[in-house]
Amino acid sequence: MISGWKCRAFREFVKNRERKMSAGVIFQQMVVIFLLILVGYVLFKWKILAFSCSADLSALVVQLCSPALIIVSALEGCHNLKHDQVIWGFVLVGGLYLLLILLGLVIPGLLRSPGCQFQQYNMMTVFGNTGFIGIPVVMAVLGADAMVYVTIFNIYFNLLIYTYGIYLVNKDGGKEQQKLSPQIFLNVGNVSNVIAILIFLLKPEVPMIAQETVNYVGDATVFLSMVIVGGFLAKAPLREIFSEKRIYVFVLARQIIVPILLTVALKPWVTDPMMLGACMLMVAMPVGNMPLLMAEQAGVDGKILSKGIIVTTLGSMVTVPLVALFMS
Repeated sequence: MISGWKCRAFREFVKNRERKMSAGVIFQQMVVIFLLILVGYVLFKWKILAFSCSADLSALVVQLCSPALIIVSALEGCHNLKHDQVIWGFVLVGGLYLLLILLGLVIPGLLRSPGCQFQQYNMMTVFGNTGFIGIPVVMAVLGADAMVYVTIFNIYFNLLIYTYGIYLVNKDGGKEQQKLSPQIFLNVGNVSNVIAILIFLLKPEVPMIAQETVNYVGDATVFLSMVIVGGFLAKAPLREIFSEKRIYVFVLARQIIVPILLTVALKPWVTDPMMLGACMLMVAMPVGNMPLLMAEQAGVDGKILSKGIIVTTLGSMVTVPLVALFMS
């Protein structure tokens, strides 16, 4: 009885979100996200959680909770999805990433980034936080039906970060050159994305017990992800971070101007508001943490990347609702 009530309530919640998608709703969700980040900041700052456990929490989210959320979202949203929506989703997201790669060459030049920073601003332009922040934000704002587009974004992200991302890191002159290996694509994230796409296409019937179990695991994603971000802020030298003026111009260009112009340009052509809304929210996401991790592994100074992650993440509390004004 409890399980059935919970699923009905969830579906009603999703329908309400779809009817009420607006800048106000998105702003409320971003405030919730900010408060959860603040909780994480306090937990680490007051040493309730040790900084050493941050890696374990990240592994828990990446290896278990986030994949579970993607799969359960596919199970909840697959019944309202048509096959052609998945196909057009791949076409649209592929086109958006191609455009971001081109902008990755343009924006650093407009910012007059020094040679050592050019490739890092390039990576910051292309690789947004489509996982840690993108998944919970789109889920909270648009619901399960939109998660197919989040899944497609993450499929492209994983393909590009381990190919184009490695190329940019190596070009940045790291001490250890990163190597491309087919084995790096065999990870939990990619497997869960493929499973989700198959669920969207095949619409299988899954036992309620299994679905509820995965649901409870996936529910932990939002909170744990934001706690990790809060911990990252707690140990960061904030004065030094906020003194980087070039990043503020980057936020204006990458997180406001680019998503708004894309929304205006695509509105006449993309007739599915769910597809357009999910894709534009993903484009408006702050800088992801994968470029920083790869730079550190290659021995590249990642100060600009770390500053970009923090400033764009905090800035997204304002920029994402602004972009939503043009989606409403």
